Amino acid sequence: AVVSSFYPERGPASGATQVVVYGLNLANGSHYTCRFGAVAVAASFDPRNETVHCESPAQAAALVALELSLNAQQYTTSGVGFTYYPPPAVSVFSPNAGPTAGDTLVRLWGEGIDAGREYRCRFGEHVVPSTLDVSSANATLLCVSPAVANASAVLLEVAINSQDYTSSAQAFTYYEPLAVSEVLPRAGIFYGGTELRILGRG
Repeated sequence: AVVSSFYPERGPASGATQVVVYGLNLANGSHYTCRFGAVAVAASFDPRNETVHCESPAQAAALVALELSLNAQQYTTSGVGFTYYPPPAVSVFSPNAGPTAGDTLVRLWGEGIDAGREYRCRFGEHVVPSTLDVSSANATLLCVSPAVANASAVLLEVAINSQDYTSSAQAFTYYEPLAVSEVLPRAGIFYGGTELRILGRG
């Protein structure tokens, strides 16, 4: 057997990342096992696409080889690396509210958020793509809020491997779309200084 690749290629040091392994000659095994560095865990074979599935064990942050055995004894020597990273955390994001129609660009700051590759933001139950911005001194993540049906506060979490999300427990608030119904007065002198009263919904 040969391991050619797997997805995702990284996961938190706390483990529990569901990894799909791709390769050659993976069928006809009897006792499938994945080995992350020196730690072996049980695995299963999916005959539909001839892939092997296993869950990463908890380990210290490091790059380790992920090897595969079809009989729980002899392992591949493919040397493809799986990256363990310290669990990231979101410390703050801005803005922390937006309309239910979505389309609000949110910037997130935190620890360890630049250690990934496949970035996602999760607004409650809605998952959207995210991008890493390294243009400033501190790396940040950018994502656009999805549309929701009702105004509410939802937890905003991120994943840097498309699967394992943070548990920072910070809320993003959705509000009903704003609407201006009237502006008083409707005219003012050209050099400014007129105080306006804006009436509307929300």
